[in-house]
Amino acid sequence: MNKYKFVCFVSLWLVVSLFCNARQGEVGSTYFCCLYTHYTQTTDRNHEAVVDSFFSILEVGDSVCKYGDLSTYVSQKKFLPREMEWLAKEDCRRDEHLWVLQNYPDRGMLTVEEALHPSFFSYEESVDSLRWTILPGDSVILNYQCRYAQVEYGGREWRVAYTDEIPISAGPWKLVGLPGLVLFAQDKTGTHTFLVQSIFNVENQIISESNNSDYKIQDTQRSLFIKTRNRIKCDPQWMRLPWYNDKSNVKMAILSAESRKRLGIAPFISVNGIKYPCRERSDGVLEYVHNYYQPLEWY
Repeated sequence: MNKYKFVCFVSLWLVVSLFCNARQGEVGSTYFCCLYTHYTQTTDRNHEAVVDSFFSILEVGDSVCKYGDLSTYVSQKKFLPREMEWLAKEDCRRDEHLWVLQNYPDRGMLTVEEALHPSFFSYEESVDSLRWTILPGDSVILNYQCRYAQVEYGGREWRVAYTDEIPISAGPWKLVGLPGLVLFAQDKTGTHTFLVQSIFNVENQIISESNNSDYKIQDTQRSLFIKTRNRIKCDPQWMRLPWYNDKSNVKMAILSAESRKRLGIAPFISVNGIKYPCRERSDGVLEYVHNYYQPLEWY
């Protein structure tokens, strides 16, 4: 990564953050991206320990950053280095249906969009609740010198490694507010881990506000959404049927086996625009498969 570019970028960040982008749906431009893997320690339906992994990407813009599923980024025909193009193969087992706009709609604010049957929901929150403590020690990640910090948020205690060699107050998910880019994060229980895999430059890509133009996004409040989401997705019924909470509001789409084979993608069922991973049984029937849900935040 060209570190000189970061110095110029920080100056541009301070200038452009004074202005608002008036084009509908466009909230900023990306100058570089961070590819993360989100690992989740959980159990399968047989209560055996397993590790889920999700590919996500942070688009770092002039005044706004956006964290979300890599598949959404790829579907918008955005740039991936040649050595990462294999990641463009669609596999919804790697999707979280979660997006976070950082410093939007205003500086110091987060706008979160997340899928929960039967719809997509959006809420805003302030980053003021993220009260970081800088810790002793250091490490090196991707050849960047990192420092440690910790924070308690949403019922979890997080320890992160950030680098002030990239002095951008951004990171995976909602882990923002430090004087440098977060490259690693893990909660105290070890349930959730974010690890940066690559950082690459891009040429003025657009950061869009919304992720799904086919379905209306419903505004909600953070506390209500998290309470409802955890109640629904932590219920064992969700393991068997992720739309159990509203079976009357189901618009299902299934790609044929022939089409999946031609496109080289894993089986899935789409319900109201939300893709659920499946496995194909010997009789050709798709069976929903997922591991127990582990919330990033409890409240």
